[in-house]
Amino acid sequence: MKGLYALLALFVAATASAEETVVKECTARIELPMNSGEDVDIKKLIMKFTILSKSDGSKYAKIKRKDRGGTFTQTEPVEILEEKVREGLHSDSNLKKLNIAERYIAFTMDIVSDPELGRYFTAGLDLKKVRSAKLYLMGDPTLGATRMALIEAKDENNELLGTFFSSLFIAPCQ
Repeated sequence: MKGLYALLALFVAATASAEETVVKECTARIELPMNSGEDVDIKKLIMKFTILSKSDGSKYAKIKRKDRGGTFTQTEPVEILEEKVREGLHSDSNLKKLNIAERYIAFTMDIVSDPELGRYFTAGLDLKKVRSAKLYLMGDPTLGATRMALIEAKDENNELLGTFFSSLFIAPCQ
């Protein structure tokens, strides 16, 4: 009987050491304009992001994507960064003088202010009020600013304005 308890204790210890904790969750609903000749078809895409931390401190994302073609799941490594965002940032800012958070926000400003793309994409918050951002960067670091990112935006009083998804398309987290 002692052997059974010892095995059970080892199992519990192994399970506890492999625990993962949820760091951040986001569901983004995206409507993508798909041109087919003169007609524009709207492709609806739902992406659920779950950022997890392993017991060793490493982090990764489980990304579940659902569209007309079915449901697909992938995992990606995650890097978490926090940066200040300077006042006066706009879509025409010189990217070489911006930190990574400012680059993502300037890119997002550019997309949502575009007369055509802005009809489909929104961050769900006033990007001009962002003074700090926590970025959850997903995927291969060599992709640079095209990596998928969840951006947790805060104002000058460190109050949460909201979280949004930014990559080749933009959507607020729900």
